Amino acid sequence: MKKILYTLLALAPVAALAQTQEKTLNKQVEVTRSYEPTINDASKLNIMPKITDTLKLTPNFKYSIFSKPLESYFPVKPIAAAKLVDEPKTDLYDFFIRGGIGNYSTTLFDIYYNSPRNQDYSYGAYFKHRASTGKVELEKGPKVPTNNSKNEIALFGKKIFSSAILSGGVSYSHNRNLFYGIDSAQMAKPTFRFNKDSLTQYFNNIRAEVNLKSFYLDSTHINYKASVGYDYYNDKSDFGENHVSVGGEVFKYIQKDYLGAGLNILHVGKSGSFDTVSNTVVSVLPMLRKYGSFYTASIGVNFTNDVWGNNTRSYFFPMGHLTLDAAGSFFVPYVKVGGYLEVNSYKKITSENSFVMPGIYVENTAHKMVLSGGIKGNVSASVSYNVWGGYELIDHQFFFLNEKGSKRYYNNFNVIYDNMSKTTFGGEIALAVKNFLDIGVRAQVYSYSLDNEAKAWGMPAFESSVDAAYRHNEKWTFKASVFTVGSRYVRWMDNYNSKGELILPRMPAVKLSSFVDVNIGCEYQFTKRIHAFININNLLNSNSDTYYQYRTYGINGVVGASYSF
Repeated sequence: MKKILYTLLALAPVAALAQTQEKTLNKQVEVTRSYEPTINDASKLNIMPKITDTLKLTPNFKYSIFSKPLESYFPVKPIAAAKLVDEPKTDLYDFFIRGGIGNYSTTLFDIYYNSPRNQDYSYGAYFKHRASTGKVELEKGPKVPTNNSKNEIALFGKKIFSSAILSGGVSYSHNRNLFYGIDSAQMAKPTFRFNKDSLTQYFNNIRAEVNLKSFYLDSTHINYKASVGYDYYNDKSDFGENHVSVGGEVFKYIQKDYLGAGLNILHVGKSGSFDTVSNTVVSVLPMLRKYGSFYTASIGVNFTNDVWGNNTRSYFFPMGHLTLDAAGSFFVPYVKVGGYLEVNSYKKITSENSFVMPGIYVENTAHKMVLSGGIKGNVSASVSYNVWGGYELIDHQFFFLNEKGSKRYYNNFNVIYDNMSKTTFGGEIALAVKNFLDIGVRAQVYSYSLDNEAKAWGMPAFESSVDAAYRHNEKWTFKASVFTVGSRYVRWMDNYNSKGELILPRMPAVKLSSFVDVNIGCEYQFTKRIHAFININNLLNSNSDTYYQYRTYGINGVVGASYSF
């Protein structure tokens, strides 16, 4: 304690002196340069501190929720319904009439009627007429009249129910033509007379049909299609056919997959002095179709039973297809396999070649295998293409050969048969530029291999077509088409006596040259109701035979007008 006291007493004078100097200190500072503040670098720690917490605390608590709805007292103010303007509807006219005349004494007349617009039903009627009485010059022969005409009248209707559509109609057609393709050697005889009455042939067809089709949108329902049809067909010689057809299909969509089966029955009864053997064909077609993300596939079978007279044939045609769309719509490869029975009724044969022997009987043709595949796609919104190849195995293929007939004119056609294979390569391209230009080009090349015959008589080696339509404006529309048919080989039927011996030497094959058919047309619209048109056919004036010795017209045209009201 004493030491502390002594120390304080010794420092007391020093503190007094410091206070005296503080009172007399000069606080004025002289600066000789501008102030430059500086900050020294901080000393950084190279080792980061790390804290290890060895004590872990887990919170343990309980809670409960007391829920109470929050009621909203905002009143709802109703909004007036928006008024939508009806979409403009295109004008529909009840009647359409078209008529025209041309060289070769050509006449054209059409009249159509459709009921006014209604969402529940529609009905209508039409009449169509085409006729020509011009003359054509035969090969190594004089000019002869052709006198052909086609007339048809029909009534039709459709009723739409809540889940199905019922449709049907009745029609009558009358077609007339001359057997004008007479052998030049017969026409050179002094006793020859061209008798139009004896060379005239005509065909009548009365048809009635009823169709019923459902359109359930719910996939739980089974959809169906059903049809019943009747045809009575006869010719000048009073040979007739009665066609009764019944068809149906039931199908169901399981998610995206299609499962269904079809049934088709066709009975052809015949009457007349030529052939009375009836024909009944029954086909059953179960099918499964699968829709994937990048593919579509189907598999099925076509069971067909063919009965004519006391004879029966049964066929089993596998069916299926596969389409891949992995690269988008630009590149779509596909493959198909199938088969079918071609029923060669008298109506079907005369619709294909009206110059056949009256009452001719043609056996049915079995397309045992039809295999095809190719690549299709859309290059752009305006351009699409399809390239394909195919192979067919065909039994009882028929070929038309000139028959001498009762007067040895060789102006009728009979048929012979052979089994053959057919190879096809083809392609097509379509161009659609907005609403003013449409162009389509298609070409096919054929190769035939037969068991017995030397040639596929009458069948071309090449076919092509070009179709174009150009709409210049609302008034003018122009159309053009070019058809090309490759060379064909034909011959006459062999003539045998009662002993089966060949009477005359077999006629050597005749080659029909290929030909090009160019057609152009123009239509002008005076008003929405009144149009005028002109069509010119066979612009190159080609001398071609539809069938051997049956020359077609040279350059010909039709001018006419149409009116809607």
